[in-house]
Amino acid sequence: MDAPYHHFPVSCATDAQARGIRETFARARALNDPADARRVVFTLLPGHGVVIVEKWQTDKQPFQTIWEYIDAGYLHIDSHVPQGPITFVPQSDGKMHLQEI
Repeated sequence: MDAPYHHFPVSCATDAQARGIRETFARARALNDPADARRVVFTLLPGHGVVIVEKWQTDKQPFQTIWEYIDAGYLHIDSHVPQGPITFVPQSDGKMHLQEI
């Protein structure tokens, strides 16, 4: 999400929130490039949670790839919802971990 969403969270289910999510995913290289191997993309909404999308795959059921990523440990869902600015930091396990700024 753009920086203002991290400093000035918007209310749930508003046009501003929907527009921010749409604009974020519209910029996602993984979603814009069919050759990009990344099959799952997500964005965090400070104060709200996460929105996850997957690239359409004809050999998969809807949400199947997301569940496979979670089951494989590529994507970890936590109940903590960040309330402001965040970054992702590489860790020794080879994964990027969320860090609040």
